[in-house]
Amino acid sequence: MAQLFRADFEEGDLSDFDNTTNPTDIAVNGSAAMVGSFGGDFIIDGTQTETYVSIDFTVSTNSLGFRFYIDISSLTMGTNENFYIMYVRTDGTHSGQVNLLFGVLFWNGSNYSYRFRFYDDGGALANIGYNTISDEPHYIEVQMVRETAEGAGDGTAEVKVDGVSGGTLSNIDNFNLFPTIDELQIGARRFLDAGTTGNLYIDDIIFRDDNTEIGEAPAGGISIPVVMQQMNQYDGGSYL
Repeated sequence: MAQLFRADFEEGDLSDFDNTTNPTDIAVNGSAAMVGSFGGDFIIDGTQTETYVSIDFTVSTNSLGFRFYIDISSLTMGTNENFYIMYVRTDGTHSGQVNLLFGVLFWNGSNYSYRFRFYDDGGALANIGYNTISDEPHYIEVQMVRETAEGAGDGTAEVKVDGVSGGTLSNIDNFNLFPTIDELQIGARRFLDAGTTGNLYIDDIIFRDDNTEIGEAPAGGISIPVVMQQMNQYDGGSYL
């Protein structure tokens, strides 16, 4: 099992992504960088316009993990307002469901917090969070494991912020959703309120087809699992 993709903005543009929505309000610059020299600056202008990037992929796996960096930066939100910052989506072949999970950013008037919501095969939702985050760079990591058989109800999920667990779920019925995972969307994704303005910084998105912990990007910006993957693939002077 291995890394599926890494989108780190280091080309200085949006070429890491397959699709962009409202690209005129997405900048790639050094101000948004949390790993390396560039990051994604999602500009929220109060018009409630969805502004995000997406990556299409095909994966058949019994577990997954992804990690990204986030900085709330200059973001302003009304009290008790929230918006969605990401989706992991499916192809809709199981009962028409198009989402596996989504992440939510929330402001209660004093603190920012996040939570993740996970779908099961029947369309029900279970939550991890809300967990408070400060207005500075953080890395958030999500790990999921598919249930061992349909109806077994032993799927699991965990969310971590800066390497510390923010909560776990167990007994998830998710067997049928896993084979259809095919897209990641991230940015100012949905349900923006008119009072939400400012800049949301996103950087160094890594997605794996297993639940190996990705962790913090060390100095130089290369995460440890990436290095190990390259070492394992090295063969006689060339990378396979």
